[in-house]
Amino acid sequence: MTVESVAAFYNQTEVGQELVRQGREEGHEDTYRVLLRARFGDDPQIPLIAKRLARFSDAEAVINAIDRAEALDHLTQWTPPTEP
Repeated sequence: MTVESVAAFYNQTEVGQELVRQGREEGHEDTYRVLLRARFGDDPQIPLIAKRLARFSDAEAVINAIDRAEALDHLTQWTPPTEP
């Protein structure tokens, strides 16, 4: 068995799909943290807000919200238009 064959097998399972989802979410969280710091400076709320925003599937909407937010607090309750 190769690493690729094992990865292909797990990619077809619920566990594998969950790991992929978690990996994407962590990548989005890192990106959002960087964007938030660039926009609002170093604030202790940023890691928690980035984690919350990373749960949404519409990355483009999240990035637009970060860009348009007048204050960091505006993002603590924000949700994309297509998600509750």
